[in-house]
Amino acid sequence: DINVTRGPAVVHFGPGALGGAISIEPRWFDTSFVQAGYATSGDETALTAGTGSSDYSVAVARHEAGDSEAPDGTPLNTSYRRESASMQYRTRLGNFDVDALLMPSRTENIGKSNSRFPARDTTYPEDSHTLGRLRLRHASGFEATVHAHDQYLGTWNRRP
Repeated sequence: DINVTRGPAVVHFGPGALGGAISIEPRWFDTSFVQAGYATSGDETALTAGTGSSDYSVAVARHEAGDSEAPDGTPLNTSYRRESASMQYRTRLGNFDVDALLMPSRTENIGKSNSRFPARDTTYPEDSHTLGRLRLRHASGFEATVHAHDQYLGTWNRRP
């Protein structure tokens, strides 16, 4: 789901949301699935699997790509490897709906192209994110939410 909030209601998103806010909810998987994909550019592969019910939803994904080329044959530093997951749980406690979300993602060896590649390159050895949310809602409109975001980004530059 994608929700757009405008006007005074954005105050709970913080001072950076004065013009409005967009809230994106992860997909809820209520049946099992497996999905695979391939792209020739960069020899990219993707594998995703998930399962769930009315109470929980779990999905994991792995993406990997090698370096690719620009249309003129120039090599591009575009490789990466990413593992990610989405874990969600929801229940009802009395008159309250409670839901929890945890989304870890770890990407390694992320190439960043520049005009001097391959003699000079920038690689991000690791980009890790863990997003979490715990939310309590009542039919009267009351809502309390706690969010957390842990992040790490490492960089490496090679210069001749």
